[in-house]
Amino acid sequence: MTLATDTDAIINSALRYFDDPTGNWETPGQMAASLDPTTVQTPALDAIDAALVDVANGDCERLILSMPPQEGKSQRTSR
Repeated sequence: MTLATDTDAIINSALRYFDDPTGNWETPGQMAASLDPTTVQTPALDAIDAALVDVANGDCERLILSMPPQEGKSQRTSR
């Protein structure tokens, strides 16, 4: 084996830790629930997820989230 082959094997091994174990998630809420089973999905978070999906798909260029405090806006959009 050469150094390049060993390095490639190490890098590929490390990259497997970042693979999505469940496939592609359709919404940020699905990703949150997959990564943290204690995540609670509320109707407010469903609305945020729908808006974030629109942004990701290019259907919405700008997004302002305006909801009462403690709805989970910051957690959902920053993680």
